[in-house]
Amino acid sequence: MSTERILHIEQMLSSFAQELWDVDGPDDLLDALLYKVSLLRAQLEVQRCLQHTANLLRQQPLNKALPNQRATKVKHLICLVYRRNDRGNDRSKQLRAADCDTLKLVGLACSTEEWLKLRDDEFDTLASRATDFLNRRNLSMLLYRRDIDKAFEATLEDPEDEEQYHRLLQVRSTRRLHSLKHRKDERRLSDSENTTPTLEIPEPDFNGLFAAASKPSIDPTIHGEVYALSIEDFRSVLASTSHVGSIYLTIPKTGHNSRASVALLSAWISNELSCRLGVKGKPLPLTPEEDDVWAGLA
Repeated sequence: MSTERILHIEQMLSSFAQELWDVDGPDDLLDALLYKVSLLRAQLEVQRCLQHTANLLRQQPLNKALPNQRATKVKHLICLVYRRNDRGNDRSKQLRAADCDTLKLVGLACSTEEWLKLRDDEFDTLASRATDFLNRRNLSMLLYRRDIDKAFEATLEDPEDEEQYHRLLQVRSTRRLHSLKHRKDERRLSDSENTTPTLEIPEPDFNGLFAAASKPSIDPTIHGEVYALSIEDFRSVLASTSHVGSIYLTIPKTGHNSRASVALLSAWISNELSCRLGVKGKPLPLTPEEDDVWAGLA
């Protein structure tokens, strides 16, 4: 279908070219058409680059790294967009409005040097239409893979727009968990397994007396990003009485889970405090459960 459509467009362009050749008029008669053609050329240059990236994402298995360490380009782009520097400053600020998936696609499509050397019309096309390209081709799920996750998790210190950068990380974290859950559900469905729904724990009301967390639930399970905190950060949590609710101690049962060899101390904390700690903490590698999801994609 796509090939037939391209052939049809080529025939139309050839016909238009012949019609234009017969046009006779003032000197500036063709100026508007030249501008439109230049925009079309910019679109085609950008679209060809994005299409190559889309095909690569589709062809490469999700549990395999992209070739030539391509995912590291995502890290380089994020650093260029959010770090305090003079390189591509205007373009960097413009791309900060893009969401995490769009930044990943743009980062995979071109290196930072290529990105800086784009003509203005090409960059404007890329910045304004990359998200639409991604959505029309349903590429979001293909952007959540191990090598890209690791590139995204490289914490950037002292970003120029700290609030926007942290919001980007939070959105990315939510979508990553959603993609892992989606893949796990697909694997379960394909294996025709009957599963017991995960018990969901309501978020505590921090404007009241943490009523939702006042009573421990039976076998609670929470999915989310895990961060390693320093002793100083942990002490600050205990000192923040207005942001901390109930605290629990979990002692693993003998032989229940070979991975859980130590006890776990957990607490309900406010979203505000979790955001502050998430910025300071270091993201941990994939959990065993997430490893299982990736392994099931082999």
